Amino acid sequence: MRTRYKIKNQEHGKKRVRDFKKYTAKKCVEPITNNGSESRKNRMLWMFRSAGKKKSNNKNYQFWR
Repeated sequence: MRTRYKIKNQEHGKKRVRDFKKYTAKKCVEPITNNGSESRKNRMLWMFRSAGKKKSNNKNYQFWR
């Protein structure tokens, strides 16, 4: 029973981290894309896109490593 509980908690923790990273990545990239006066906008988005192309599970950007 104890092992089952531990595994269940680890899976829940991994899901929380996954959701946190997904949410914060969206919230960090959004202002960059919407801000026309950001001087590094094109460079940052290019870096996120090129990193995202290396991973098959990404749709647009790779923000977290």
